[in-house]
Amino acid sequence: MENVAAISRVWFDALFGSPELEAFCQDRFNAGLTVLLGVPEEDKAGQDIAPYIAIVPLTDNGGFEAEQDESTLCLDLGIYDAQRQRVGATSEILRGVESLGLFFSAVCQVLGETEYPPSRWEAETPTSIQNFFEAVCFFHVDRTRTI
Repeated sequence: MENVAAISRVWFDALFGSPELEAFCQDRFNAGLTVLLGVPEEDKAGQDIAPYIAIVPLTDNGGFEAEQDESTLCLDLGIYDAQRQRVGATSEILRGVESLGLFFSAVCQVLGETEYPPSRWEAETPTSIQNFFEAVCFFHVDRTRTI
């Protein structure tokens, strides 16, 4: 039976081995992608390893009478993007906002092609500090019971 730990390893392998994600990171951020299974305590901010994806296996839900099992994983996405576009005399657009959204979309594309595609997700409001942008997303994987 699959569990959240097995799914997190499949996702790690898919994200780590994705030439599309690596190319996106090189083109957009001029840096290689870092993929982590777990979050190291010594680098909670993540700024030094951005762009990164940290995969954290959370829960497995099911039951003897359930027709489906569900696993929940947390993905922490972090990027550093200092580019800005001036708009008028007093306003500007931080490119990191768009970059984080594009990064999230690219990650979802890769995960959707695995044997455990996410069935749904929730994303917390992204945060930014000094050109470092981070989003925490909770992904759910529904699996039909085979037992």
